[in-house]
Amino acid sequence: MDNIRIKGLRSLVDTNVVEIKPINILVGTNSSGKSTFLRVFPLLRQSVERKTRGPILWNGVYTDFESFLTSLHSEASTNGNEQIEFSFTFNFYNKLSFNNKNSNRENPISINTTLSIVKGTTKNSCYTNIYKVDLFGHLITFQFEEDGTIIAINSERLKWDLKKADLQYQRTNTDSLLPIIKYPDFLYFTANKQKDSISKLLYEHIINLIKEHSGSTSETKINRFASLLVSEFADDKSKLAKMKKMRSTTKWNELVDTEWKENASDFSFLAGLIDLFMVIENSASINVQFSELLRSVRYIAPLRASTERYYRYQDLSIHELEHTGSNIGIFLSNITKKWRHQLDEWTESNFNFIIKDKVTSGHISLKLEHSSSKKSDNIADMGFGYSQVLPIIIQLWAVASGYEASLQEISKPKKTVLFVIEQPELHLHPKMQASLAKVFSESIKLGGENGIDLRLVIETHSPALISKFGDMIALSEMDKDIISILMFEQNRSTRCTTLRESKFDSDGELNNWPADFFAY
Repeated sequence: MDNIRIKGLRSLVDTNVVEIKPINILVGTNSSGKSTFLRVFPLLRQSVERKTRGPILWNGVYTDFESFLTSLHSEASTNGNEQIEFSFTFNFYNKLSFNNKNSNRENPISINTTLSIVKGTTKNSCYTNIYKVDLFGHLITFQFEEDGTIIAINSERLKWDLKKADLQYQRTNTDSLLPIIKYPDFLYFTANKQKDSISKLLYEHIINLIKEHSGSTSETKINRFASLLVSEFADDKSKLAKMKKMRSTTKWNELVDTEWKENASDFSFLAGLIDLFMVIENSASINVQFSELLRSVRYIAPLRASTERYYRYQDLSIHELEHTGSNIGIFLSNITKKWRHQLDEWTESNFNFIIKDKVTSGHISLKLEHSSSKKSDNIADMGFGYSQVLPIIIQLWAVASGYEASLQEISKPKKTVLFVIEQPELHLHPKMQASLAKVFSESIKLGGENGIDLRLVIETHSPALISKFGDMIALSEMDKDIISILMFEQNRSTRCTTLRESKFDSDGELNNWPADFFAY
């Protein structure tokens, strides 16, 4: 996910587009909207992990927004804008490429989607009434009724008002996070074999336009041209280049070689139909790939579980640390010797200790062995701060090292993981708070080495942590462009939050930073 925009969620009336960098630090006074913004990520994850009766699971295992109505901004009913809107830009890989068996998944396309969610007719229900897809600058808007029926499709290139009686098969699954307008049909270019559908009508329209513009009477050639044009997502420049390679009649060759430019009205209309067809045909794949990204969200809650002297051993395979760290004992006992050696190197390098686990009589005990003395202590006998920081350290390593990916047998070009942490500095001495800055920076590097595109979203009140980032930039230990500081400022009378970005310069100084931000 490259950026996000949120509108109408609690105090976040409009965040505007927020770029998600490798490190994103959220700061602000208490109850200024930081947690609302950060918890959107676990909210989305819990929404795609369960079968829901709407696009969002407001109350789930990771976070609790209660319901749609309680999540609305308090002034929504007054100004008549009772909707919550989420916009995302993310990479989509062309998996379905019928005419290009060697389609390169290393070069994804960027898609921006927007969901507008409104109240349903039953208590606490909600549904997606507007779905927008921006594809190469071509914005396509779908409008739905509560039952998923499409009632209108619009873009700057075309307009299509639909009625229930027009088509028999036009109901959409709007209970998925991104609406699924059509489930895959791998023979969609044999349109005459399909039942009446939006896709069938679009495909027939594309064929008729090719026939009209080419003057060709060869049904085989026209169908081959159409199937090539809808074989994968492409921008207008690529579409036109593909058309120029499709040699046909003199009329067609002259049209694509000399007359048609990217801004030509006839070409723009045909290209717009192709975009609409591709969005509809691939709507299930778009939802699947975006949901896959959201399932990779890792969340560390603000109050982690207290450490225990003994953890109950269970013969379970655990690939992820629970968001409160409550399963830390069994998670560590699952790590094989090869990976455990890497974890030891990670903790020793950053914190001068290694974690030892021992299984006896159905229980697991955890000890920290200090590098300098080689003496160890049960974590229950150490300060409370260790119980709060250990889940962060271990989960970061598990993601960035590729350990988690190895358990899931992931074989993608590059896996993106959104890792969100609330108040990592809890119960830590300022010196240890500052040391977390190095850990966060090193985890980004480690992830890159292992094909993991790691993005950290961190809420904090720690001046030591932020100051350390500046020091690292000044010492050239960290690139200033990989970090963003987002300041949340709420107007207490209107309960509206505004976001302001502050950036580090090459000297490690923050620009656009209020001098009294941490004053008291």
